[in-house]
Amino acid sequence: MPTKHSDNYGLIGNEFLNKIYRNNLKELSIFSGFTLFKELEILSKSPFLTNVELFTFVKNENNEPIPIEKIMGLFPNIIIFSISPPHFTMESFEKLLTFKFLNKINSLEFRGVITEFDPISMCKFLQKNFEENAEFSLTFDLPQLGQQLLPRVEEIIEGWKTNHIEFFC
Repeated sequence: MPTKHSDNYGLIGNEFLNKIYRNNLKELSIFSGFTLFKELEILSKSPFLTNVELFTFVKNENNEPIPIEKIMGLFPNIIIFSISPPHFTMESFEKLLTFKFLNKINSLEFRGVITEFDPISMCKFLQKNFEENAEFSLTFDLPQLGQQLLPRVEEIIEGWKTNHIEFFC
């Protein structure tokens, strides 16, 4: 599974994707060195899309990473969502808290995290959008970042009186 972007291989090319204007996808899995955000926008148009796996570096045309809130915002119906690597900002989960997902999330996986985020707003997002007994996985490519953030995330999640989740790290 790629955890870093590469300029020498991508999704399938804009020529094909530009011909797609409607789709009925229920699941989307991308395993690629990188995916342009505009390609992902085209693939995200299905109203039935509930399961999304992105093992790809999502970037814009200037090779800049796309923040997680823009990516997840493409998929209002998600029930299962995995991404590696995600790109967080300190405001990502505050912004996601304002987004209306149409379903409760059953499984969420952020793999290969290399950017810092606000653990308090992330946990608020999880509590608001997770169904009971949902699964959550969070792994870091930078051990020092994991050592900094995981204890706080675990502390908050363990303190919940309701909305229990299965947390893996």
